[in-house]
Amino acid sequence: MRYLDEALTRITLKKNVEADISQLYNIGEYYAKMGKYNLALYAYYHYLKNAPNGPYAGAARERFLAIKSTGLSINPTLFEPKTGDMSRVYPVESMVFCECQPGAELYIIQKGQVKITKIVDNNEVLLAVLKNGDMFGEMALLENKPRSASAIAMEGTQLLAVNRQNFNLMVSRQPQLIARLTTTLADRIWLMYKQLANTRINDPVARMCDMLTIQLEKLRVSMDVPKSYQFDFGPVELANMCGIQKEEVSGIIQDFLKEPIIRLENEKICVTDLVELKKVSSYRKKLVQMEYARSTRSTARPW
Repeated sequence: MRYLDEALTRITLKKNVEADISQLYNIGEYYAKMGKYNLALYAYYHYLKNAPNGPYAGAARERFLAIKSTGLSINPTLFEPKTGDMSRVYPVESMVFCECQPGAELYIIQKGQVKITKIVDNNEVLLAVLKNGDMFGEMALLENKPRSASAIAMEGTQLLAVNRQNFNLMVSRQPQLIARLTTTLADRIWLMYKQLANTRINDPVARMCDMLTIQLEKLRVSMDVPKSYQFDFGPVELANMCGIQKEEVSGIIQDFLKEPIIRLENEKICVTDLVELKKVSSYRKKLVQMEYARSTRSTARPW
């Protein structure tokens, strides 16, 4: 999973995955610039905790104190949750964990929504939106490496936190947790392979349509019934998921929104007919495959 995640990041975001603790400072800078000071405080705090003598320690400390001096009130347990408290409550727009931060817990969403993001080239890239019953952060239990992305509560959210100490206890009381974790890991691998295949689609609109079908399959939403569906993200976030270059996003989104079944509702993507989306995605992919086959034949050497 870690290998696939790194491969996806290199291909879609055009970046190598580097667990540089300085990224915590960069994340703090990004959210401070965006006026999301509670997220900035979290990133600065954990940068200072993990790199108290780091190259940006002085600047991080100044910014942390400056934001605190504005009177912004944040529950300290959001920065350092008590490891014995398995049940955690996170207000809207609060950080569960931050990219490049050391991790030792997985989480199960009992209520609410969590978005998984990365900061790339001074831009927040949405990777996934998780809902009730979803599990995330599971790699922290399997290997001792920093978080590969950030998790942020999108609304008031209640989580069940599972660490290495209470994992065995939970398994003894709820053996179905192992089956659930195994299913989650299998689903993650399946999704990553689908996303890797998505990167091979040259037509960006076809790639965006295909990514919508991947998200629906992940959520187990049937595309065999002609009904509408509204996603939790907009076209810019979708373009970022597909690894479309920033300078190309605007023009490609215009073409994407010309699809008759696509419209925007409150800046979120709405598909008016899922059956048609499946057909459009399949048709566009076939066109790409035919074009690739033609180009391959035309460049083949005659023997």
